[in-house]
Amino acid sequence: MIKNISNNIINQQRHIKRLIVMISDGLINFSIFSIISFLLKGDMVYDAVFFLFQVAIILLFIFFRIYDNVIKHIGGNYVYKLIIALLIPHILYLFYAQVFLNNFNYQLILLFNFFVTFSLIVLSRMIAKSILYQPPYRTENIAIYVDKDYSSAIIDSINHLNQYAIIAIISDNKENKGLYINGVEIYNISDLKNLITNKKLSKLFIASQTNVIKLKNTILDELLSAPLKIIEIPNIDDIINGKYSFDSLENLSLEDIIDRKTYNLDSIDSTDTLIEGKDVLITGAGGSIGSMLSSQIVSYNPKSVILLDHSESSLFTIEQKLKQMNSNIKIITKLIDLSDKNLLDDLFSVYNIDMVYHAAAYKHVNMLENNILSGVKNNIIGLYYLLNVCEKNNIKNFILISTDKAVKPTTIMGMTKKFCELMVFNFGSRKDCVYSAVRFGNVFDSSGSVVPIFKKQILEQNYITVTDKDVTRYFMSIDEAVHLVIRASLMSKGNEMFILDMGEPRKILDIAKKMIHISGNTIKSEDNPNGDIEIKIVGLGKSEKLHEELSEYSVEKTSQEKILKSQDSQIEFNNLDEKIKLLLEYINNKDKDAVNDYLKNNCFK
Repeated sequence: MIKNISNNIINQQRHIKRLIVMISDGLINFSIFSIISFLLKGDMVYDAVFFLFQVAIILLFIFFRIYDNVIKHIGGNYVYKLIIALLIPHILYLFYAQVFLNNFNYQLILLFNFFVTFSLIVLSRMIAKSILYQPPYRTENIAIYVDKDYSSAIIDSINHLNQYAIIAIISDNKENKGLYINGVEIYNISDLKNLITNKKLSKLFIASQTNVIKLKNTILDELLSAPLKIIEIPNIDDIINGKYSFDSLENLSLEDIIDRKTYNLDSIDSTDTLIEGKDVLITGAGGSIGSMLSSQIVSYNPKSVILLDHSESSLFTIEQKLKQMNSNIKIITKLIDLSDKNLLDDLFSVYNIDMVYHAAAYKHVNMLENNILSGVKNNIIGLYYLLNVCEKNNIKNFILISTDKAVKPTTIMGMTKKFCELMVFNFGSRKDCVYSAVRFGNVFDSSGSVVPIFKKQILEQNYITVTDKDVTRYFMSIDEAVHLVIRASLMSKGNEMFILDMGEPRKILDIAKKMIHISGNTIKSEDNPNGDIEIKIVGLGKSEKLHEELSEYSVEKTSQEKILKSQDSQIEFNNLDEKIKLLLEYINNKDKDAVNDYLKNNCFK
């Protein structure tokens, strides 16, 4: 019944709720003044001044916006304004009584009335808040990790969220174990599993500003299968300063799922001799790799950047971004399909292009398996036309963005990229020019990566699909990969296959588990049937590999950290024009089986 009444009050229009509170305040002051007057004077005098006093209190409450505050969120400032709004009419009434009534009893009446009325009004707010907004008990047991002496502030902030009961503070300092802060016991990370089991721990808030990635991964690795939601507090100082609300907590960064040291993205010394003051063409400029490539190249002050893509919206987006970054650099956008030879010829005839970064490609593995002809036409034929026009216009520097799928390729996407690598080396050997390729694995959170797919599945489908429990892939951040691509292009001497050192491969299943925890959910399994997100093993796709490789040949170190060199460019790839002619014939005949067989059987011998 009480719950129904509270819900009815909460759902009323704001002016109705204000009126209810006003009437309540008026009745409290009227009643208390009357009772105290009767007790101290033996009578109650309801003259015009008395009623003016009552009205003045309500008017001052309105003036100080007492009724504009939401009862759920009242605090210290609210109490301060309440005191002032009550004090002013009491002082004025006291002055009137001293001058015109000369009655000592009014001093005591007003003194008692002020304190009792103030106390009852505050108490009424607390009771209303408790009945209308607070649950009868805290429903979730949580722990917090704090690496600075901010525990008290965070405990106080979380305590305002009535659904949380803080049962533990987590510290990696073993000497602190067993101590208490604000009545909350300190535990170590190794105690988390016991806390989940024995004290029904449901959430862990991480409030850390040092060694964050290492810490998060230590906890996540410890609790991959545990039903514990992990939530990061972005900025502790914002909490202390009242700028951050736990009601709007965001998830942990997705980058935290890859536990490895990020490559130091220091400035490139040699760019001024190759990029600065030059006209640079970037194909696929609207894609995840191309847009980051464009952004980094702009930072090295080229004369102009020509952005080429067939997607209008993505091209517009990167154009606007680059113009904001550096308004002094000429930004040129071209909506061109690489398979259109005439448009390519027109492009190079108009602009004096010095170097080309080729990032344009269809790269969704499963999509290309179902669209073989389109994939081959875009990836292979498009690049062939581009290389021809580069050769005709004497372009000295060309860098191809490739992928680990090109190593011992089993998919259409991988075979097209392998074909592209060999084409670049073929053209690079024809004359005095610097044509090279850079190969790397999955770019973290790029289109085509599992990360955005998993994210979408968690948000929309409440499950994650993993092909095989043992499948692994290499990962690198997008800014890291692009930085190394630029470095490789600057150190290239021609016909080189550069391999980016991506560290150890990661199990996709582990990434899926971490992303579930990162999203603030728990894994649904046989051991935890009440979990939030299920992981479904769906099996490897057609020709999909269990493990990817970065090179099938021996690799050697270069002068640059994280950049290796493979011997792929030594493969003979003759009669390229005839190969392309035959592929075009198959494409025009819409013979996808012939295209598939040709790529499998003839191109890589």
